[in-house]
Amino acid sequence: MRKLILYITLFTTLLLLYSCASESQDRNTMATATEAEPDSQLNEDLSLEKKMDSKNTVLTTEQKEAFQLRAIEKFEDFVDYLKIISDQKIDSELKQHSLNLALELFINDSTLFTDSILADTTKPIQLKSFLTTIQANKNPILINIESIKFILPIAADSLFNYQGNMEVILNLHGKKLTKNVSVYLVEKKKVFGTINKEITEIGLGNIY
Repeated sequence: MRKLILYITLFTTLLLLYSCASESQDRNTMATATEAEPDSQLNEDLSLEKKMDSKNTVLTTEQKEAFQLRAIEKFEDFVDYLKIISDQKIDSELKQHSLNLALELFINDSTLFTDSILADTTKPIQLKSFLTTIQANKNPILINIESIKFILPIAADSLFNYQGNMEVILNLHGKKLTKNVSVYLVEKKKVFGTINKEITEIGLGNIY
């Protein structure tokens, strides 16, 4: 009888030890997975906007093509933002948020915009001023992209500054309009969770 009680006690103790060990292992696994999430998100965010270790880095053909694709996507986003910013039926906070997002697509908010139809002037005006003006428009801008392509692919000059040029054909209020858009690679600091990273990304430049 004493041996039976001893065996039961020993068996119960072993079960408790195994349970604690399993729980500890599960917690460690969860902690490891949680720690890995920022790295996974960082890798995803940098998939197109490749990080360059130095200014003298030579981009591969694949990297150039990826940046050019991203530039096209940014201009498409810009046109979508124009529709939102100029539509008086849309909430003012959403319009302002869209204006801020539109500015982030460019290398800076002092970028120049030239168009006598939308800007109502033949002189180049700063992008921020243009967006603020159409934000107060009574009528929305009816604009769509018919085609967009690089006429000067991204290339580096002697100082390894990368730039290119796109040609965009727009349908503006039923009329065709051809514009040129400069693009540049710029270095920016971005925050991914708790991690600060300096990355090189494509930015839109002057529209003329």
